[in-house]
Formats: sequence, C-alpha cells, structure tokens
Amino acid sequence: DLYSEHIVGGTGGAFNHLNGRVILHVGRWGTWHFNRANGRGDTLEASRGQFVARLNDPAWLFGVGPGTRSTVLVLPATTELRSLVADRPVAGPTASAQMRLLMAHVAAVQETLDDLSEAGVAAARNAMIELTRGVLSGEGPDPSEPLLAPALAAAARGIADRLLTDPDLS
Repeated sequence: DLYSEHIVGGTGGAFNHLNGRVILHVGRWGTWHFNRANGRGDTLEASRGQFVARLNDPAWLFGVGPGTRSTVLVLPATTELRSLVADRPVAGPTASAQMRLLMAHVAAVQETLDDLSEAGVAAARNAMIELTRGVLSGEGPDPSEPLLAPALAAAARGIADRLLTDPDLS
C-alpha cells in the first residue's frame, strides 16, 4: 500500500531491480499517470477505481498526483503474465469480480504472512499469480490450474484457523 504526494519519476532502465517484472497498480485515491520512456506513445492512468498492469521493461515515466493512495503489486513475469502485458499494458476497473477476488487474497496474505510456513508462502504466491492472470486475461481463475486449488485451500485454511479462535465468532 502506497501513499504519495505529487511526484514525478521513472521506472526501468539499465540498473533497475524491477526490470522484467509485472507491476500492477490498483488505484484507491488520486491518480498515477504513465508514459513509455521510449517514445512509443503508450499513455496510461490508474485512478480511483481503476487498475493498470504493465511490464516494467522498457522504462516508463510516471507522475503521481497529490494525496494518491494505491496498492502496488510487483510480480514475477512468469511466461503467462509476461505474455498478457508484453505488447500492451492492461487497464480496467477494480470492481470486476476477478479484481475483487485478487484483492481479497492480497488482504488475506497481508494478515497471515507472518504466520505462514514456507509452503504456505509458496501457495499464497502461486494463488496470487493465478488470480492476477485471471484479472489480466479478463477470465476467472482456471480451475484446471494444478497450483490453484492447493493455494486457495491453504489460504482458506489459514483464515479459518485464525477465525476459529475468535471468542466473538457466532
């Protein structure tokens, strides 16, 4: 989760540690503006209620409006994710069912990360990548994906275990 006052800058380039990553900006308040640094002409905006996903290669120039709040996911550019954003960034509403499911998973991971085992962290990561694929492709999660069911089951088990000890649970 990020909060920023007005700032301009750039991403990518020869020495950037995020090169080759898929970056997903989820607008909560304010606006991010993006332009390709290579002059290709792609212009993007992630404002409240919108998301932008882009490959951080080549470099991008950005501007952030004052008081901007957003969630930014930095994801590995797996073959599937890379293919969905390599030629063109993807933008859309945060109200879609796929995005709501992804952000619910992100919230669950944030709540439970310190308590997850190594296998749980791997399962959460795999589920996040699969859910992001669903957002970027406009499709729901692929039920035949072999890593999805165990990852979602592990996330659900963690939430259930945490909630079962709540004395206010009815």
